[in-house]
Amino acid sequence: AYFALAELMRREQRYPEADDYYVQALEKNPQSSWGWVLRGNTARERSDLEKAIVIYKMGIGNFPDNASLYFELAWAYHLNNQLQQAMAAIEEALRLMVTPNSNYYLRAGMIYELAGYKIQALINYQTGLILDPQNKNILDAIDRLQKSQ
Repeated sequence: AYFALAELMRREQRYPEADDYYVQALEKNPQSSWGWVLRGNTARERSDLEKAIVIYKMGIGNFPDNASLYFELAWAYHLNNQLQQAMAAIEEALRLMVTPNSNYYLRAGMIYELAGYKIQALINYQTGLILDPQNKNILDAIDRLQKSQ
């Protein structure tokens, strides 16, 4: 019930209340790795990137093998212009990923592209394209990178 209330508050952009419900939900269900993801995403949605990073790291402390937490941590670092940390986090997400997911490679490509590592970005985009040949975001990114060379 607490997770449902938290999501309702988040959708209504009542972020402090949503966070309170997430805290209660995680106290009641500490085995919910997804709860940490949702709580961190809520902080990120309200542009509290430092708090989001702390929350994702707390989740990783409890679930060190959870690729989703690293995936979201990487994006928070990216948005906070902490590109070295973003690259390290997305690499860990890729390493821990159980089922190959084109979105992970898309995000990795975006992070590497912003950091100026165009070859690494292209490798990640191309890997994502193998998994999802019709992904317009990946196709556009590859086209953009190839035109800039």
